[in-house]
Amino acid sequence: MSRKNTLLVPQIGGKQIRFYLSLGLFLLLGNVLSSQIIINEISDDGRVEIKNTGTSFVDVGSYILCDFPAYDVVSSLDTECGNFVLAAGEILTITNFSVSPDDGEIGLYIDNFYTNPNSLADYVEWGFAGHQRASVAI
Repeated sequence: MSRKNTLLVPQIGGKQIRFYLSLGLFLLLGNVLSSQIIINEISDDGRVEIKNTGTSFVDVGSYILCDFPAYDVVSSLDTECGNFVLAAGEILTITNFSVSPDDGEIGLYIDNFYTNPNSLADYVEWGFAGHQRASVAI
């Protein structure tokens, strides 16, 4: 009998319960950990605030802001205040980010797997619904 990534749990109620560890669980955990970073505010003058709502430090320098089809690594963007390593409650303000005031979307990704919902830390759309990355955010 072969075992495939299984964790056995003692018998409960006379039945043996098995939990299968999978990549899905790992990705879910990764998304929960990254969800402490949010897009806090978007201004029509090109300012985007990224906020750490969690309780631990997070380095957002390698995160990617996406206003499809443009992708920019956060550390390559102009900043007004804040650091790339955000403590709990801290905000990083990015400037000169191209934003349409009437209609658009911005996604904040933890890596470059843009079609993977687990890679999306936060997403905001305004104006019309159904932008390019909206289906990933759902």
